[in-house]
Amino acid sequence: MTPARTAQMWMVRAAVAAGDYPARPAEALVARLADDPTGDADRALGRFLAAVLCLRGPDVHGYLAGRLGYSPERPVPQRHHCGRHLLVVRMEPHELPAAARDFYVCERCGPAVTTPADVPAPEVALEGPGTARITLRCPTPAAGWVAAGMQPIGRHPEPHDPPRRVPAGTTELTLRLPERKALGLRRFAVALVCAGDFVVVQFPLEG
Repeated sequence: MTPARTAQMWMVRAAVAAGDYPARPAEALVARLADDPTGDADRALGRFLAAVLCLRGPDVHGYLAGRLGYSPERPVPQRHHCGRHLLVVRMEPHELPAAARDFYVCERCGPAVTTPADVPAPEVALEGPGTARITLRCPTPAAGWVAAGMQPIGRHPEPHDPPRRVPAGTTELTLRLPERKALGLRRFAVALVCAGDFVVVQFPLEG
């Protein structure tokens, strides 16, 4: 089992403890992550992320509180889609340094992206009122799964999309943004699961 899979198992169990995910499907997912290194486990992880990203966006590392060490923030040349600077923090599990991840934060919009360590943040472009384009910095090495949803405000429930398959070699994702039915700033989050690991992108929907 890879270090990334082990950290994913910790994350799933912590989500159950936080009341964010049901226990029975979580244990089935943990068993799949432990036994299946293939795309089937990626699809199951995509279903989990589809549910919890609507709560946390790229802040899924919050489920590993107490297990992580954090590097100092450092700037990166890439800008957020709003035009402001991005900062990146390296997050390394104390017991599992090989499962380190990078957390990108926009100085204006806040939490923006989490990726495996040293994977550049995807670029986001909002095209009109209802479409977003996410450009990956390198093609996906295998077929994967993408899921998306809008984060709730308070207890206001939001539906989330089930994962959909994307082929190997994907460099761009086009997503239809949901209609906003509640007032206030909303955040849209997207998870891409591929080759045993994942990327989560979040951005605000304003107006």
